[in-house]
Amino acid sequence: MRMLPSVLLVACVAARRRPVAVPRLGTHPTSANCTLHRVSQNLDHFDFTTNATFEQRVFVHADHWSPGGPIFVYCGNEDDVTLYVNATGLMWEHAAAFGAMLVFVEHRYYGETLPFGAASFEPGRLRYLSHEQALADLVNALRRIKATYGAENAKTVAFGGSYGGMLAAWLRMKYPAAVVGAVAASAPILAFDGDGFDGEAYWEVVTRDATAAAGAAPACAANVREAFSALFRADRDDLSRIFRTCGPVADRSRLALLALFAFDTMAMGNYPYESTYLTHGEVALPAFPVRAACEHLAGPLDGDEALLAALAAAAGVFYNASGALACNELPADVEEDGIWDWQYCTETLPQETYFPRDGVRDMFWPAPANDSWVDAHCEAKYGVAPRRRWIADSYGGRAGVAAATNIVFSNGALDPWSAGGVADAAGGATETVRIDLGAHHLDLMFAHPDDPPCVVAARAAELAAVRELFDSLKKNDHQRTLSTYAEARSARARLNVHCYNGILHVLADRGLNGENRVGVNEASYTALARSHVAAGALDDALDVVATRLEDASPKLRTYAPLVAALCAADRVRDARTVWAAMAAGGVAPTDELYVALLEALARSGDAAGCAACLRERAAADDAGLAAAHLTRVSAALRSLPDATCEATTVDDDGTCRVSGRTLPTGGLDGRERAQFRERLLDVANATSERDRRELAAFGAWLEDHPYAFTAVLDGPNVAYLNQNFEHGKFRVRQLQAVAGHLEAAGHVVLVVLPAKYCEAVVPNHSKRRPRAAARDEPGGTPLQELEDSELAAIKAWAERGALYVVPRGCHDDLYWMLATVSRDQPLAVSNDKTRDHWPKLIGEAQYRRWATRSVVNFGLGYAEPDDAGDEPPPDVRLDLPKAYAARIHEARLPGGRVSFHVPDRDDGGAWLLATLPAADEEARRPVVWPWDRWYEKPC
Repeated sequence: MRMLPSVLLVACVAARRRPVAVPRLGTHPTSANCTLHRVSQNLDHFDFTTNATFEQRVFVHADHWSPGGPIFVYCGNEDDVTLYVNATGLMWEHAAAFGAMLVFVEHRYYGETLPFGAASFEPGRLRYLSHEQALADLVNALRRIKATYGAENAKTVAFGGSYGGMLAAWLRMKYPAAVVGAVAASAPILAFDGDGFDGEAYWEVVTRDATAAAGAAPACAANVREAFSALFRADRDDLSRIFRTCGPVADRSRLALLALFAFDTMAMGNYPYESTYLTHGEVALPAFPVRAACEHLAGPLDGDEALLAALAAAAGVFYNASGALACNELPADVEEDGIWDWQYCTETLPQETYFPRDGVRDMFWPAPANDSWVDAHCEAKYGVAPRRRWIADSYGGRAGVAAATNIVFSNGALDPWSAGGVADAAGGATETVRIDLGAHHLDLMFAHPDDPPCVVAARAAELAAVRELFDSLKKNDHQRTLSTYAEARSARARLNVHCYNGILHVLADRGLNGENRVGVNEASYTALARSHVAAGALDDALDVVATRLEDASPKLRTYAPLVAALCAADRVRDARTVWAAMAAGGVAPTDELYVALLEALARSGDAAGCAACLRERAAADDAGLAAAHLTRVSAALRSLPDATCEATTVDDDGTCRVSGRTLPTGGLDGRERAQFRERLLDVANATSERDRRELAAFGAWLEDHPYAFTAVLDGPNVAYLNQNFEHGKFRVRQLQAVAGHLEAAGHVVLVVLPAKYCEAVVPNHSKRRPRAAARDEPGGTPLQELEDSELAAIKAWAERGALYVVPRGCHDDLYWMLATVSRDQPLAVSNDKTRDHWPKLIGEAQYRRWATRSVVNFGLGYAEPDDAGDEPPPDVRLDLPKAYAARIHEARLPGGRVSFHVPDRDDGGAWLLATLPAADEEARRPVVWPWDRWYEKPC
């Protein structure tokens, strides 16, 4: 699927001289709003004799999600996944309404998910690139992410556009337990041999875009056809002059491909507003670019010279959108899409440049399908032959679509890939949406003021289908439960958690109504209460919670959906009642529930209730709230008419500039440090007994060491900072600079380095350094020689006891982290932001408080080399931790008022001083359950 030809890359490089702003770009969320996870995947999911793995990038945005909410997963295409994270507005703009978690999974062999690093594209290593492996990756990634967030039972809907849409549909068809439905936009899943697909239809749609039917100049398509005829009979020197090629035109067909690729990509990107989507943000194409190109071919054109000049100008709308391109490079081959060609040469995933053209139904030149040429090309390049019926046989073509359920297929009439899309569900339990002015998966993008009504309607139809799906699942779960259970047991089938929850619902419902004597437990009540909440029957959910048995031992999952729904409905008193019951049962709320209750109290104008809520949080001595939650807390307090809110800052010693009060310190106490140490040892032990033994030996070394270390350096992280470029390397002089800066400030420094970095020749893991030319170490990692001065520095640290060498094969992060909770509790200098797994392993609250008080972020600034070419030492900047905890603090005031210091950001840089009426006695007193109002107990 030739999404971006290499000739475009040439145009884009030149275009950087004049960047073009795209409307509203800065207002959209991006990958920066997500948490990055790296999920371990099997290299080959279908070979049980190997355990080789690689890491896959997964971006997650869970700000709107709470237990019981759904998951929207984007199936990554043949590109860097951040392209889709940053462009898929349909998911972002409606996550809050659905309470959905957003998950974006990168496709293997694309972006940064490279199983063999830079060597991944060698022909012998492409064998693990297939859509089947990608689908298995998606299933495993979802399982891992659900486990990480406690969302094992979350209903999941797959989203995808283009090849990603094909994956979304196939995921639903092949792994129906993984996703309950899919939205497949511009997904040509019928563009395969065996489905009766006519490849010429693709070029017919491109041609239609250049006609009055699609809003273009009426004469455009006819003039394009005549221009191609003129091209093949023109003198090659004239062609080079007219098209401003970067070299002589040796083959007219290459020049013809240049123009064809332009119309092809502009047809896919025929959006109603300026867009950089198909140019990776490099340069903006105009609104309806095919129409813009056709303006050059609108009028009568007499003679070959005029036709060719108009064709060149039309192609320039795409290639020279910046106006800065000096010349046009001709494509080297008909195949211009990198490793996507491998996916065509194996499974024949759609590659339009191999589709036939006849010059009659389309506006190009005759080029019949040539399977023999393609077979020879694939054999010569990869040593493989295309299996043209593989996909159709695997999924059943149109019959497979008719048998599928819960898939929305959308196609834009301007998008040439609609020729291979599902236009009619053929009676199946799927839905189709046609968008008359839609280009390539426009419906998945962010809403725009220039969106045509048909696009707005298409998005509404897709979202309505998703909501209807969720509603039907809630309704049908309970109606079909017992019969499904009986059928499954008779077939000896294994039931999943979803099935058991439905069974528990029915049993609990009957048990509560006295229809049988089946005992109920916490799981029964939870299933029933959550079902009522999902159906919007909040009073029924309250009934269930109110009538719980004393030995049922309710858990967070019993209460959380009900509290969230009550807060959203502004039923504050009921929410506080359930909240009190949670506290009485020792059930701690999540941060999201806490903020939701505070917002509901603020909306009701209950300042005293907000004060009680803040006091509860301040007394909890927790690790503070995340930035997104703090923003909501600040907004809620500022909305209270009875509250006085002042923006303030806090000095380094913890003194508030407005109130004059000194905030208490944070960090871990002795007991918590001991727990932290044990958890780190447990993490090491999970790898091997040797890892735990070596880490324990380091702990003993710290306790017995005569020096009282006050700072420990994460050696590799410091040495690699700012080295992600072509000539980047492991730089000991950066370690020297940071260590020297700390020592000048009176610190005693310990450097932690893995053994492999303490030798004369070390590996070079600078990320963007080209590795193909320097595979000096097994696996393709290049090596570098340390300078004599660098070796001398390492030796000097070792001789004075300021270096600890981490044994080979051990995780160095565990060592510097352990040092911070040792006898002397030194600060740790590290910018490492990739340890998403640590909070889960160590505990969210403890980890956040530890990081706030123990981890020092740093920066390095380099000056220009002097006249002799010598580079001066870098300037060092340290962001030392605050002497106080960046969390909510309470201060009692005379006159029945109370003030709270609330951080406005999680870094402690800005604060809000909120003064409120003290919580009244009723707000402080535990709330009793008003059984008589909710539920009449049976005799």
